[in-house]
Parts: sequence; C-alpha cells; structure tokens
Amino acid sequence: MKRKRDNSDDDRGDDGPRCYFCGSAGEWTTYSIWAGFCVSSKRTSDWWSGKTRVEALYRDLKQIGIHACDACVQGWWTRRYLIGTIGWGVPTFLILIGAAIVPFLGLSPSNMWGILITLSLFGVLIGLLWVLEVWELVLPSYQTATVEYMVLDRVQADFEKEGDSVFTDSEYRCMFLHESPDDE
Repeated sequence: MKRKRDNSDDDRGDDGPRCYFCGSAGEWTTYSIWAGFCVSSKRTSDWWSGKTRVEALYRDLKQIGIHACDACVQGWWTRRYLIGTIGWGVPTFLILIGAAIVPFLGLSPSNMWGILITLSLFGVLIGLLWVLEVWELVLPSYQTATVEYMVLDRVQADFEKEGDSVFTDSEYRCMFLHESPDDE
C-alpha cells in the first residue's frame, strides 16, 4: 500500500519520519514490504494445463513500512531507464550509420537492397525498444509495482533478520488475499 505525505510543515522536528535512504524530511511515500520465514512449501504441477501451483506456509509474517522520498524514487527511475536508453540507443545509432554507409560501398543493387532491408528491419525493432525506454525516461509514470520492487531491492539485505522471504505489497495481495494484479 502506498501513502503520500508532505512533512515539510511538520512540527515534530527531527523525531518525525524521514526517508529511509537519504534521511530527508520532505515529501515522502510509504511503501509496504512484507517479511516472514517460510516454514514449508509444496509445488504441484498440472501438466495438462501447464500451470504450477505453489503453496507455502509462513511464520512471523509482518508488514514493514519504508519511507522513500520523491527525490530518491526519481533518481532510481532515471537510472533504471537511462541504462535502457543508452543500451538500445547505441545499437540503433550503429544500425543507422551502417544503413547510411551501405550505398557507398559499391555493391550490386540486389546485394545493397538486401543489406538495407535487413538493417532496416533490425533498426525498426531496436529503435522501437529505444523509443519505449526514452518515453519512460522523459515522461515517467512511476508505476507502483515497479517502484515497490526498486524499494525492495534496496532494503532486502537490511531486513534479512526479519525473515528469509521478503516481498512487496503487490505480491502479498496476490499470494495471500488472492487479488489480481490488475485490481490496482
């Protein structure tokens, strides 16, 4: 569950909640993670439908609220999609350079068109992936489940003593309350 709160006008001084990651007292959001110890698990597979059902029993399951400021979340989001933007942008750029060079190589027209068509097919596919990464970088949506996983990745080592299994609030609702991920 995510709750947003503005602590800038808080009268509590230094004793109020702060961002878990940077310690700032500005605007933060609380993200819930769940920790517990897996006592037993059973996996059953239905070969006819291709589905696998996992049943697990946990003990000492507890909810932990992590405060993350908007600046930290924005930084994580930018880093996550900047890597993809560069990763898909470099091959796109190299394919464009290759397509620009091919006509000047002195190849026969049939060979030249075959190479250009091949490069353009790969260029379009990789270029679409690059556009999607740029889209999320320029117009971030800050999807709740994605941010929950970012928070979980950063705090999982800190809460190992709370349980051997740590999962997000979305995973908790799917596993224990049997809610669909689309219900958000």
